[in-house]
Amino acid sequence: MAYKRSRLRTRTFPSPRAVLERSGNRAIEIGKHYLNMSTSHTPRQNHLLAALPAADYERLRPHLELVPLPLGWAVYEAGAQQGYVYFPTTCIVSLLYVMEDGASAEIAVTGNDGLVGIALFMGGETTPSRAVVQSAGYAYRLKVAALKREFEHGGALFAPYVR
Repeated sequence: MAYKRSRLRTRTFPSPRAVLERSGNRAIEIGKHYLNMSTSHTPRQNHLLAALPAADYERLRPHLELVPLPLGWAVYEAGAQQGYVYFPTTCIVSLLYVMEDGASAEIAVTGNDGLVGIALFMGGETTPSRAVVQSAGYAYRLKVAALKREFEHGGALFAPYVR
């Protein structure tokens, strides 16, 4: 039996980055993900940072760095050194407890009402948990050194945690 070769037209679709840029928005690539950078962001979108007194906020502000967090990205792994604490603004991060057999259980969810990496100022350099982005978006991150300086200064950022 002879088969007739059909003439299917293949259509190529523009990349997500091309679509964003064509619409006039800036895009940033992380792995296979593209995030829209056109929305204005401010650290005060995080409720913890928004609640800080002006003096404490102004002291921290130069050290806060806006970073995109793509879906599925591991903010940190269990047992690994943590270099930053993250203040989510438009993303959601799940904290997973990793058991000895490799299984994990979700123990917390953090959005713009909290922070990720609390173990850093509670005395630990590592944690038995893993933090994974469940909803892509943005967060402000703060280096460990700046976090420790703020803790030594006794700023309002830590008041809810050390009562």
